[in-house]
Amino acid sequence: MNAPFVRDDSGAKPSLFGGRWELDNRRSSWSNGQFPTTGMKLEIELGFDGTTLTYRSVNDTDPAAPKGLIFEAPMDGTPCALTGSDRYDTVRVRLISTTEFEILHLKQDDVIVAAYWRVSESGNALMRWGVGKSPAGLSKAYEEYFTRRP
Repeated sequence: MNAPFVRDDSGAKPSLFGGRWELDNRRSSWSNGQFPTTGMKLEIELGFDGTTLTYRSVNDTDPAAPKGLIFEAPMDGTPCALTGSDRYDTVRVRLISTTEFEILHLKQDDVIVAAYWRVSESGNALMRWGVGKSPAGLSKAYEEYFTRRP
């Protein structure tokens, strides 16, 4: 097991993260107690080439108003402009180890969402823990679990 917040410079490609992931509603929660009781429908697709993260998400909990985010960013913490979002204008991705990485979503240099991601050693489960700020300026912590999709 890798120690938290320690970078693994072995050069190993973080391939365990790659693929499609679906939110596991039963295990996920928000600190404000407002996790959707009817469940949340969120799918994330991650791709890695060894130095870059490709991220694509679709949240269609409300089929009439689906939301999503698509970006590609280097995994060295370099700020990367983000388009297509009113909520964020920059993303920063930092590889921590072969099983951990961090994503920061910013707007005008203010961190809106900070997320720590960890994949299981088997590569079948993914967890993200973080803190996000709503458009109203209120923050909440979240713990979300994902299972790999075929």
